Amino acid sequence: TYEVSEKLMLGLNVSDKSSSIDGTNVGGFTGAAIYSTIGATENFSLGLRAEYFAFKDGDDSLDDDNVFAITASGNILLGESLTLIPELRFDFASNEAFFPDFSDDPEGFGDSMGGLIIAAVYSF
Repeated sequence: TYEVSEKLMLGLNVSDKSSSIDGTNVGGFTGAAIYSTIGATENFSLGLRAEYFAFKDGDDSLDDDNVFAITASGNILLGESLTLIPELRFDFASNEAFFPDFSDDPEGFGDSMGGLIIAAVYSF
């Protein structure tokens, strides 16, 4: 991470993993995320993260599959002890069979997915 200013932080996370069993390649992954956090006010900050994740050779069913995701999250301080963290995320995969798709077919799959979560963190 790099603190550009008191209110702006930038970060980069890169991971690479390969696995083998008895000398046989069983695959792995490569991933990267770039993110920023902006402190808008004393009680609110906004974060944006972009991630890319790709499978390595090993399991033929996953060869060349990858996922790109973008996430926006807030950090809302309510009083001295309670923080709300809403997060909106969208994932996009290279393969249509990656995410469950219940909108058209209860047993179907799709190549994208969105989600909204809200976390509440209480410190004591």
